[in-house]
Amino acid sequence: MKKVLSILLVIFIVFVILPVKAQVWYPIVSVMGSSVNVRSGPSLNYNVQYQVSMGTLLEKISQAHSSSGDLWYKVYDFNKNKVVYIASWLTKDSGVSIYGENADFIAEVNTDVLNTRIGPGTSFKVIDVLSKGDEVHITRIVVRSDGQKWFRYKKGNQYYYVAGWYMQKVEPKKTDENGNKKEDDTQNPVATADYYINLRKGPSLDYGKLGLISKGDTVSVEGSAKNKEGETWIEVSYKGITGWCYSPLFTISNLSIPDVSPIGGNGITVDYVNLRSGPSTSYDIEKVLNKGTDCNIEGVARNEKGEIWYEVSAGNDGWIRSDLLTLHTEKKGQISKITWEIASNGINIVVYGDSINKPSISVLENPIRIEARFSNDILSKNASALLIGISPIIRVRFDQQGLTTVVTVDLTDRIPFKADFKDDKFVINLELPKKGEKRVEVSDSLVYAPIVLYNNTEFVELGSVLDSFGAKYSFSDAGAHIELLSDKFDIPMNDLLKKDGDIYISLGNLMKYFKVVVSESGNTIYADPTLLSYKKSNSTEELDFSLPPKIKKVEENGKTQYIIYADASNYKDKLNFTERSGANPPKIVINTNSISVSGAKVILNSSKPVNKGGVLSGRIIVIDPGHGSYSGPYLDTGATGPTGVKEGAVVLEIAKRLKALLEKDGATVILTHDTLDNPNNPTLAQRCAIANNSGGDLFMSIHLNASVSREAHGTETYYWHSDSLKFAEAIQHSLVTELGTTDRGVKRDYLYVCRNVTTMPAILAEVVFVSNPHEEALCKQSTFLDKVAKAFEDGIIKYLTNGG
Repeated sequence: MKKVLSILLVIFIVFVILPVKAQVWYPIVSVMGSSVNVRSGPSLNYNVQYQVSMGTLLEKISQAHSSSGDLWYKVYDFNKNKVVYIASWLTKDSGVSIYGENADFIAEVNTDVLNTRIGPGTSFKVIDVLSKGDEVHITRIVVRSDGQKWFRYKKGNQYYYVAGWYMQKVEPKKTDENGNKKEDDTQNPVATADYYINLRKGPSLDYGKLGLISKGDTVSVEGSAKNKEGETWIEVSYKGITGWCYSPLFTISNLSIPDVSPIGGNGITVDYVNLRSGPSTSYDIEKVLNKGTDCNIEGVARNEKGEIWYEVSAGNDGWIRSDLLTLHTEKKGQISKITWEIASNGINIVVYGDSINKPSISVLENPIRIEARFSNDILSKNASALLIGISPIIRVRFDQQGLTTVVTVDLTDRIPFKADFKDDKFVINLELPKKGEKRVEVSDSLVYAPIVLYNNTEFVELGSVLDSFGAKYSFSDAGAHIELLSDKFDIPMNDLLKKDGDIYISLGNLMKYFKVVVSESGNTIYADPTLLSYKKSNSTEELDFSLPPKIKKVEENGKTQYIIYADASNYKDKLNFTERSGANPPKIVINTNSISVSGAKVILNSSKPVNKGGVLSGRIIVIDPGHGSYSGPYLDTGATGPTGVKEGAVVLEIAKRLKALLEKDGATVILTHDTLDNPNNPTLAQRCAIANNSGGDLFMSIHLNASVSREAHGTETYYWHSDSLKFAEAIQHSLVTELGTTDRGVKRDYLYVCRNVTTMPAILAEVVFVSNPHEEALCKQSTFLDKVAKAFEDGIIKYLTNGG
């Protein structure tokens, strides 16, 4: 008995003396006020550090009372990575508590797309996205009271949190003596079945079943394939049976896909070759191909022996070992990774790969999206999507369509963007408003303008809006002096707000002084032109607007309609008018036979147009001689030839000659400018606005090409939107035929005027190379310039009279 008591006493002493490490749980609290100060200490006497918005989640570390007895919380702000104090009465308990443990291991993403967040929970905002197979160094594990486990890692000065149940711990990669990663050829990748999965005889659904892999079972990956459907399959060993399974149904680490760039090419057999039903000599022989047989390559596989096989079409479909086929086409580009990142001015969509080609890019409607098509580029991974969720950007999707990889950015609204190759990768830069800015959309213009809130009234920076209006202006202590169209007026400083050296105007005064209808939807301010007066007499209608409206011509079933994007609420009983609905602009639909536009005045004539005796009677054509704009004090004359011929002067001369020809054909011709050296010549944006506000049928920008190589020569024509392709083809064919130049083809490219003229087919023609001595000499000849103008005329007539 004494022995038992002694033991119990020892146990008691140990428990009393040795501290027991307990888990410390910290509540998550949510900010209740719309804009709440956080301070350096627990009272109002301490300095304000910054403000937090309603709904911000904070980790409550401890609490303290001020000298007046008020309760304050010491909190950790995940967004700022700072510890501050907040008044307890301005928070509420979220119902979730957390505790953390330090960690040190590498974890890999085992799902297609994984959001990374500013804090440990789905209520925290998304700040980045990881893709399947991405690895990060985990430094802390955070456990929530609702059972969720989150991992934290650090990149730069920012902490990132990811859902732990979508990560798996991996062993660090081995490195060689130089610290470079070293592949371990002795260890096959391992895959875990996420579902019950059929084991098949070959890498597609066309093959028969060998068995069924149970959910959760682990298999050894011995080979991989990309088949003609663009699907990724893996060759696995399961319970002594080797077969093929669809890759996306597994969680796989470090899957190696064979070089898929030969897909879409073709080759020739080097001898008599067996065409087999699968990528191995263990498969049945479907046919024996003769030496020299042409084969189209549709898929690629690496089998358990490490052999590379091609899936081919040669009368029959089947598989040939790669060394039995001589490729006689160039290898295709290979896209290895698509991701997105936060840029200084917005978001970058980044496409990585090997020898990838420059894509064609389109802006598509219904729904709004940007589509980049990489021809002859193979996507190494399966089709997928990455959620972005930063308004107006929804996500980026990517898919393989034959030999083309399609990358699509889904949007809720239009957005400025640029695209370019940069550091061996292709980047689409999507511009977003900076903090304190909003999108301002005026007719056909889009700007980001600073916004301030004063006395509960929203003010927008006036200069940005005036630039989008195309107005001239000056500011003084007395206010603003504005020149807009033919009007000149002043806005007194009493109706403006001066802040930090900038001039702002309220949305109410914006409507008052500029006679526009202002509305907001999401993060966009819309300023729609308004119909100020409407007169109708017999067959003529005269409409005066506050600003030049965007006008689109539509021809269906032999009838002509014009859609004018402007507000006509004061005349809605007299016109076919639809009000703005969110991002959908207001519309006036007019059935008429002819239209003429002068600034903000639109005249419609419902009677049959007077036939001027020409084949183009009633047509409106906008011609843009390239260059000729001023950038500050400098005139843009375009490229200069070896002997000094200036592109801007030549194309202006061609445009004038073309205008004379088209007017003889009965057309109304609008030149964006008719002099070369004039500081008032329109910018690129203004040229697009001239076209979009014209109600025209066609837009064409005339240019001369240039290259660092004096040998470069020939003619090429560019377009952007698909409805401009046939027009580009007609012009290219006419130029090459009549001038006898080398046909460099019709090309799709994201040139400014092509993509921003949206109310009619729009192209840009590069007639010849002014940098080529021979073609520069042609540009000095009046007879050659006449031939160019005639070629343009013939191409326009051919396009418009053949149903264009």
